Amino acid sequence: MKAMSRRLFFAPGERFSYSGEGYVYLQRAIEAFTGETLDVTASKMVFQPLKMEHSSLLAPDDGPDVAMPHTDIGTPFRPRSLPPGANAAASLVTSIADYAAFVAAVTHGERLKPDTARLMFTPQVQLEGCTQCIGRPRADPSKDLAWGLGWGLEESSVGRLAWHWGDNGGYKNYVLVTPDGRRGFVFFTNSDNGLALRDRITAAVIGGTHPAARILSYKQLE
Repeated sequence: MKAMSRRLFFAPGERFSYSGEGYVYLQRAIEAFTGETLDVTASKMVFQPLKMEHSSLLAPDDGPDVAMPHTDIGTPFRPRSLPPGANAAASLVTSIADYAAFVAAVTHGERLKPDTARLMFTPQVQLEGCTQCIGRPRADPSKDLAWGLGWGLEESSVGRLAWHWGDNGGYKNYVLVTPDGRRGFVFFTNSDNGLALRDRITAAVIGGTHPAARILSYKQLE
């Protein structure tokens, strides 16, 4: 990949705004430390130990096992092409079973130091009512929404939950889980309106009210 040059909009830990480029910077740090590309490290340290046999950071453009993306009216289209090589923010291809195994392993602290596992689900910065906050004026920090290490955190009516979402053209995904891994769900869709299922699935699996729905304000099925 080409060298990147990005400016900081605020000091780390001061505010939050989701950044795919930030994950690529983290990728560069890992590659500098290990001396190998991220796909090799991920395979050795994550995919192989967790038996994630259908996961790779070297994403194929298509194939019989790759779900094609669709518009919100069901029209299929070809996924966007990525530069060759691993991209921490964009190139993961996985299955629902593999990703669920990953979530279970993380929430149970497998292959993690205890302090690392604890910090992943500990608030590092409070959110301000947005996930893409660049260019927005500073707002009062939320009392029930924060970001941990790689996870969104909400203080819901049923306790603390960790969440994350995926939103790329034709693919919409969501994960919501208790930090101890005892309750939760993962769902993947290959449709631009896939996240319209989020509230129904949340109600069926976990119940309660969920502050993350405020800032991930996708139109929901009635």
